[in-house]
Amino acid sequence: MRRGIYVDGQANTYKRLREQFKVHSLHLLKERGSESRTEVVFIIIDSQGTTSAPLVIRYRRAYPHASIVVLTNSRDEQDLVNALAFGADDYQVKPCSERELATRIRIILKRKEEAHHVPGPYIHLDMEARSFEWGGYSLQLTRIESKLLELLVKSQKKITSREQIIHSVWDNRIQATSKVIDVHICNLRKKLGEASNGQLWIKTVTNKGFYLSGSDMKGD
Repeated sequence: MRRGIYVDGQANTYKRLREQFKVHSLHLLKERGSESRTEVVFIIIDSQGTTSAPLVIRYRRAYPHASIVVLTNSRDEQDLVNALAFGADDYQVKPCSERELATRIRIILKRKEEAHHVPGPYIHLDMEARSFEWGGYSLQLTRIESKLLELLVKSQKKITSREQIIHSVWDNRIQATSKVIDVHICNLRKKLGEASNGQLWIKTVTNKGFYLSGSDMKGD
């Protein structure tokens, strides 16, 4: 998978980095990309006396979820302190090889992935026997609730729309309203929470639908 990285620096620096980063599946963006495409902002400061903090502040606001790496000529400790205080994830003083930079960025991305991975509970759904387990706890579910849970689990963390729920759970046989869906989602959410110390597993995405956070399903 190619990881989007925007480089703020001189053109010759961009060219030197591009080939080395490509080996590590790190894709340099020629222009500022959307927030969703940009995983790393790489700030390269070539001019003596230029401080990094203003650039860190600018890109932290533009890309709140991206990692920010600073490469600079400055050996000013206060510049280092300010950059990290305003949101930089790494700060390197030149000289530093392209290979080392690529390795550092890969480590940062790996840590981000590990930090965002929350293992979910073990789920066992046997629709025919109407046997349901959530994290080792037996669940007493209605027919609608069991079909809802099966649909959300099989969606594998993708958003399930209300239209998909009506089609899959009610087979389009009745005109289920948003209120009806909300009531069943609320009841199912409560039962899952009771089986996991109040954890909120079913998340709502406004105007889009619902999704189930991390899980490990086994169905018979």
